[in-house]
Amino acid sequence: EFAVDGRKLYYEAFPDLTPTVYLRTEVMNNTALPWLEGESQIFYEGEYNGKVTLAETLSGSTADVVLGTSQDMNVKKTLVKKYDDTSGLFGSKKRRKFDYRISVQNNSSEARTLQLYDRIPVSRNKKIVVELTNLSRAFDARREDEIEQYEQGRRSWKLPLQAAEKIEISYTVVVTWESDVRVSGIN
Repeated sequence: EFAVDGRKLYYEAFPDLTPTVYLRTEVMNNTALPWLEGESQIFYEGEYNGKVTLAETLSGSTADVVLGTSQDMNVKKTLVKKYDDTSGLFGSKKRRKFDYRISVQNNSSEARTLQLYDRIPVSRNKKIVVELTNLSRAFDARREDEIEQYEQGRRSWKLPLQAAEKIEISYTVVVTWESDVRVSGIN
């Protein structure tokens, strides 16, 4: 049994995958023995939250633990509009635009900070260009330890939310390609 320091709770969400907001924490193994890899039961504020699989954690080291989901917060990513754009194009290029909106709602009676992760499309083909426009809120600065995920399209925001506050983030993804190039996955 170990105690969780409540000052290190994190809320995370991945709206392109699920509307669920996860409650996470980092716990320190302050026992004299290592925690062996395996299943552990998690209790939070005296309530059973379920089971997690912990990695082997040496004495004095920390482990990341999901405490469960936050029922009083939600996120939703919506494709608002998808359309072909022919304005300003000359020759044989095609352009498709996707307008997205992410809604974040903190229904709790306390202020919280949510780490929100999103994915934008990336192109590995020089004949297919992906641009992001009309971004209503700037992404967090890219960290050195996230370069590979950044190149794969992962972006994030750290969102301070007041009690009962709703935030919306919007942006447009613009994909431009030569008409002789076959593009898949953007239908």
